Amino acid sequence: MSKLPGRLHATGGVLFILCGIGHSLGQFSATKPGDGSVALEQSMRSTHIPDTPFTYWNVMQCWGALYGAMTILFGVLLLATAGEARVRRAAAWTGVVAAAVQAACSLYFGAYPPAFFMIPAAVVLLIVAFPPTNRANMKSPAGPS
Repeated sequence: MSKLPGRLHATGGVLFILCGIGHSLGQFSATKPGDGSVALEQSMRSTHIPDTPFTYWNVMQCWGALYGAMTILFGVLLLATAGEARVRRAAAWTGVVAAAVQAACSLYFGAYPPAFFMIPAAVVLLIVAFPPTNRANMKSPAGPS
């Protein structure tokens, strides 16, 4: 049996992990913000969401941290199932959907970096989900012709 499906599945998992790490580094890196973003950040930090104790800044930081962490953990889950042929196909399908949704949202909202990881992840996991068959060795249900 070929090792290719397991390797492609692992590649998809690694791409998820790299995307999550890249997002976390980008969100929490100490880069100097532009002039316009300083005013926006100050506004988000000081504006409380009505009827809640938290600000828009709190929500955005939480969403960003969760996106990075969940993308990393999903990649780890894909890596954990890469060697398990019995669950590989179902896990690959889940990975295809997750990667496609992340890539589509990334492209739609113009935040392109996740798409650079998620489009290749969707492709390699789609190959695992639809394994090529060896048609020469397949037996006809009607018997020999």
